[in-house]
Amino acid sequence: MGQHKFSPIFFLIHLFICCSAQDNYIIKKTSESCQNTEYFSVATLECSECTVNSTFNGYLCKCKTGYKKLNSLSTLCEPCLPSQIVSKDGWECLGCPSSSSNNPNDCGTFCSENTEASLYYEFSGKSRNDLVCQNCATSSIYSSSSETCVSCPDEIVFLNDVYSQTGCSCDNAFRLEDGVCFEESAVSSIRVDPQINGVISPLLSSSLKRAYLSCVNYYNTISCELLGNMCVLSLYDDSRSGSACELYKEAVRENGKDNSGQDINEWPTNMPWLYYDANPGRSSDGNSYTINSKLSTSYLKIVAAKYSADGEFLGYVDVYKTTEILLCKDDKTRLQKFFLFGKYYDKTCSMALSDLVNGYTTYFYDLYSEYTDDSGNVKLQAMQIVVTNYGNSQVRRMFLVDNISGRENNEVKRITYLSQMQMTVYANELTNGASYVPTITLTYQTVDISQADTIVTTRIYSIYEMKYSLIKRTAGIFLALLAVITIIISIVRAQNWRKRSGTANVNAFVLFKLLIFVCGGLGHTAITVSLSIYIYIFVMWKFQDVAFIFLPTASHKINMVDICFQLALILKIVDYIHLIFCQVITDVFFVDFERPKNVLNENSNIPEKDKQGVPMWRTYFVANEWNELQTIRKVNLFVHLLIVVFILKAMNVESYAEQDSNTELFPDDTFERSPPRTILRLAVGGLVYGAVEILLYAFEIYVYSKFKEDVFNNFVDLCTACNISLVIMMNSLYGFYIHGRSVHGFAEADMQDMFEMREKEISGLTGQRGLTPESFSHPDCQVFEMVVPEKLRQKYVEIRPNSMRIRAANVPSPRTGGSGDVPNVELLPEHWEIVKNYNKLNDHFVNFINLNLPNCGYAVEKKSFIEKVLHMEFEDRKDSGIFYIDDGHQFDECMLYGNEFSLFMFDLILFLTVDYFFANFITAAVVVYVVQLVIIYLRNSLGKANIAKKALVDERFLI
Repeated sequence: MGQHKFSPIFFLIHLFICCSAQDNYIIKKTSESCQNTEYFSVATLECSECTVNSTFNGYLCKCKTGYKKLNSLSTLCEPCLPSQIVSKDGWECLGCPSSSSNNPNDCGTFCSENTEASLYYEFSGKSRNDLVCQNCATSSIYSSSSETCVSCPDEIVFLNDVYSQTGCSCDNAFRLEDGVCFEESAVSSIRVDPQINGVISPLLSSSLKRAYLSCVNYYNTISCELLGNMCVLSLYDDSRSGSACELYKEAVRENGKDNSGQDINEWPTNMPWLYYDANPGRSSDGNSYTINSKLSTSYLKIVAAKYSADGEFLGYVDVYKTTEILLCKDDKTRLQKFFLFGKYYDKTCSMALSDLVNGYTTYFYDLYSEYTDDSGNVKLQAMQIVVTNYGNSQVRRMFLVDNISGRENNEVKRITYLSQMQMTVYANELTNGASYVPTITLTYQTVDISQADTIVTTRIYSIYEMKYSLIKRTAGIFLALLAVITIIISIVRAQNWRKRSGTANVNAFVLFKLLIFVCGGLGHTAITVSLSIYIYIFVMWKFQDVAFIFLPTASHKINMVDICFQLALILKIVDYIHLIFCQVITDVFFVDFERPKNVLNENSNIPEKDKQGVPMWRTYFVANEWNELQTIRKVNLFVHLLIVVFILKAMNVESYAEQDSNTELFPDDTFERSPPRTILRLAVGGLVYGAVEILLYAFEIYVYSKFKEDVFNNFVDLCTACNISLVIMMNSLYGFYIHGRSVHGFAEADMQDMFEMREKEISGLTGQRGLTPESFSHPDCQVFEMVVPEKLRQKYVEIRPNSMRIRAANVPSPRTGGSGDVPNVELLPEHWEIVKNYNKLNDHFVNFINLNLPNCGYAVEKKSFIEKVLHMEFEDRKDSGIFYIDDGHQFDECMLYGNEFSLFMFDLILFLTVDYFFANFITAAVVVYVVQLVIIYLRNSLGKANIAKKALVDERFLI
């Protein structure tokens, strides 16, 4: 999909969000990009202005000639007197001796080399006010490169140089702490807790106090960085007094900053930024991302400021290209997919513990999101890091492997490694490709080095989230609207049922029917709403060009839609049970218009004993055909499920359910697959299942039934050939009538008569098959909806016995009074009752159809368009019935065939629910098929029993 268009209000909201979050960034610079009057701060990663009395000198400012420095950054300088010169270490102004040159800026060199210094300054704080030649003090050491005595060691100390200093000692008022002399009172007042995870760290034991004192007393940037790194190695644990993090926060306070803050611009210039305040909020990313992996704009531009363990700034690293912050070892192209925008990456790697000990150097990383503003400035937006070992508070710095804090006598005893990294990208809703700056969540694990061949694992994965407030609001409106429509339709259906059932007032049965109708309607509504939202998210996610939507996660679910999906199956089960129940209690009677052959008319004077009976084989034959039609469906379920499984599995359409945005069915081997997502499986399964249903339904209606076979038209023809009509009463006063009276007046014929009757009908020598006169608009119509008068129903109930089902155990006896060798046997009393009731019902319906019942007639009409749409009747005739022309096979609603939509919705929600729990489309298809086999078996058994009971036919002849 292309770019999405939004209204101005959404644009203003987006602009406000973006602009309000742009205060937490820095312009990306290096030491080379600083001006001559600036120095590059390794703490703030910015170019800071040197004072008017200093000039740029790499990572520090250098005092101008004739000025001494007042702090280690040389940002504060003080001029010396005209008769003085600055010592070579830059800390003091010294007077020239009388034997030197008169040039105040050059006192000359007159001391012996390597034993004495031409310029001297005692590091203990006691300075000389003139130039002398003498040996270096015990608190300093001669430097041949600078030709001066320097402190023990120099104020900028690197970790790997600490133990190389020799020949230094401190004055009595000072104590040597890790190679640096500090005042005794300052050292004694500091309590240090060198533990990491409850174990004393040799690194912290030897260097923590020195790093803190150098940072606080001398504003030494490298020492402050080292102190910060020790805090990071402690996993930000500040719960103990004297811990690295507690001392770090104390140093922040001592350097003029409260220990809460979230902006790098507010942090002390010599201190690394490690902590956010309690609620920093999210910062908007300045990039607009696409979902096309072939474009550079589809990758999260994450860069890292890299530091060595001793605090030295090593420059910037484009980690989205180098994958340096990922502990997994794999092909770089595969690992880069972790930074692919919208890629739900999840990878678990295994490695030997020895590889972490020997194959990694401990580095520290401050992460940033890089973007370019409209002015062309490359900016870095700070990324929040959450260390789960510390809690849920946001921090700034991370590492991959710590193999230095647990080192004793140059041997690693313990190691801490990154066991899990989660990147969470939170999107601004309704913004084109915009998102908040990613958040990195880290979990560390510490292990003792006991067996070098121990295998450890690390997991890296990414999550993309958004609030879905608009979708939730839309789904809520959609659901409420459909629910109101469903309730209204259910009320209309309940009222229609009350009228068709002849119920005068609203009673408990009517309310129960209303509840059932509401359950069925809400089941359809729940499926429609949930699947519509799922499919919308699927389509937008898979086919968007610019990032517009993410997939819901556990923390940001669309709960209302999920609840709809979970309730849908329950509601449809209730609806399905009601459907089957209504069908298996339907009143059915086969009206036989056949008359005995030796009776030409009803007024014949043939004695009763000589009248021949009407054979029942035609009734049994039609009843069998009707019974077989009960469980036929418009769409063959087996074929349906077979095609669905073929598309999903063989054609690999199932891969569309994977949570990345790839739309290739068969990607190459370099493609890094993502695990499937349930919401996508529901959408893909629903789309495929529904699409196959629509295609098979259209094939049945417009192809197969028109050009191959229409089983219901064939059934109507069979009724005509057998001279049998069918009365179906869905309700007390409502049902269907299939007019099967033969145009020849009889159906019992030999082969010759059959051929003759066929030719007459083809030649138009007979009347129309329909019930209505030839002058009517539909003279050949044989199927009708009917609303019968109450008198007909009352007579039917009166004739119908309490028990009408013939039991298989009661074998019928031969007819009394027959001729031949068959003996005369009297029928059982219940059989006589059945025969008598059958004849009465048959005569009753024949007289009704022939309009021979007094004050109990009917009229044939056509339903209005509104009546067809609402599936109800507006006319109310108590003394006469109405036969509505059914030119759309409305009568098949009393079978499964006419309820295909309801059955399809049940199969669909069952299919998706099974896949929801088992994540296997084949299992879902098998379960749906088995469940339908059970339902069809029950429907067939109950339907057969109902036909035998209501139509008074022997169930043993229903095969």
